[in-house]
Amino acid sequence: MQLFSYLIVLQIIFVISGAQSVYTNYGAQTTAADNNTDTKDQHEAVHLDETVRMTVFYETLCPYSMKFFTEQISKLFHNDTKLYKYVRFDFVPYGNAKQEYSKKGWKFTCQHGPTECKYNMLHACVVKTVSLANGVNEDIERFVPFLICLMSTKQEHTVITQCAEKYDIPADGIRHCLTRGNGEKLLAKYGNRTHEFKPPIKSVPTIVFNGVYKEDNQKLAETNLPQAICSNLKPKPKICNTTKIYSVTVTIV
Repeated sequence: MQLFSYLIVLQIIFVISGAQSVYTNYGAQTTAADNNTDTKDQHEAVHLDETVRMTVFYETLCPYSMKFFTEQISKLFHNDTKLYKYVRFDFVPYGNAKQEYSKKGWKFTCQHGPTECKYNMLHACVVKTVSLANGVNEDIERFVPFLICLMSTKQEHTVITQCAEKYDIPADGIRHCLTRGNGEKLLAKYGNRTHEFKPPIKSVPTIVFNGVYKEDNQKLAETNLPQAICSNLKPKPKICNTTKIYSVTVTIV
């Protein structure tokens, strides 16, 4: 695979205009504060020891990974409970890929072909760039919905401009990451994390809470992520006692 050509393609797609506007309308429900709620959960800062770290091993063109982003992670941003405040998101965009290093640089082979390698690299740069710009967990109201927006289609290059504009993502930083060779290094780092994780990653998405994989957590997260998160929060916030977080309907427009 000629990685250089893919980097050039990714540089171009950030300036594409007039692409078809087919993307998910995430974030609208999270930008407006719930003025009628006076609970501690809505108005006070969440401390680190009140959160759970959720690591998601995924690949960009896997239909199951896409479904997890658009149908489960999206639930955290589609009501006024703001459960996402209690999650430290850790995304690992690599999946069932393989990597090899030589004098010519890194070579990646992805399960769903070269395009998936390109998109995995894009996501690696997104995670790094947003983290450097604003702090991933301090700016998740824009960062995570942006990833959901990308994962709503198998043709990410057709929506990336709109998604970046919608969530005010620093596209220049992402482009620099892709065109200066950092994307390869970042993807290789995520490859190392994936290959070294125990127990071995056998399928994606693999969802891990606080660094420890549990099959029960995996199954619950795939069908009801809010409940899985609440089951791993100690102490549980008040919002985990409401039925609102378990009955979110996600609409893709």
